[in-house]
Amino acid sequence: MSAKPRAATADDREVNPELVTLARQVRGLTQSKLAARAGISQATVSKIEAGVIPVSEPDLNRLSGALEFPAHFFFWQKRVNGPAVPETFHRKRAKASSTAL
Repeated sequence: MSAKPRAATADDREVNPELVTLARQVRGLTQSKLAARAGISQATVSKIEAGVIPVSEPDLNRLSGALEFPAHFFFWQKRVNGPAVPETFHRKRAKASSTAL
């Protein structure tokens, strides 16, 4: 298997797409809600999280503001290990909505 692609910003620093996803999950947002807060399209958020497109400085600043994380957080390249946010707060679906999970 090949490594997950990394999307570079305009100044060639590499944004870690996994951290964009992690920050979104920590804030309890869907891609659509994040896109609305950041003023970008949901498709763009999806492509950024997949590492398919580069993250422009303006988009990075919008995401950083919408997620309330410092921009430098998204450049950390070490692998994030451990359970995902949804696994940490697991509940039965019959008692909690997917948004609550």
